[in-house]
Amino acid sequence: MKRPITPEEAAIIQWLLVHPDPGEPASAAGLTVSELCVVATCDCGCRSVDFVLDRTGERQVRDACSSFLDGVQGGVILWAIGDALAALEFYDLDEGASRRLPAVSELRTWEQLGSIR
Repeated sequence: MKRPITPEEAAIIQWLLVHPDPGEPASAAGLTVSELCVVATCDCGCRSVDFVLDRTGERQVRDACSSFLDGVQGGVILWAIGDALAALEFYDLDEGASRRLPAVSELRTWEQLGSIR
């Protein structure tokens, strides 16, 4: 199952790359979104996508929150191997959040989320 990254997935990655939380690397130099292809999706039904088949040696680049308009919250993690993006992972904070693709306007750093609670 190989497909190009969707514009919505690309927008989420771009947002993550320019919104680090304290403790995350300020620069994600070398990590690019252009020409990414999804090579696998998660079997659980969440919106997570892999850009490489073998994720050995991956590192977390960003971890953020999605705060949907109806109050449901989820998490978003961007993974990389070296200078290549490896995966975009969505996880539940509230049940079912990982099955929804957030709009960029619904993304928050953990620091931002703490300041709006």
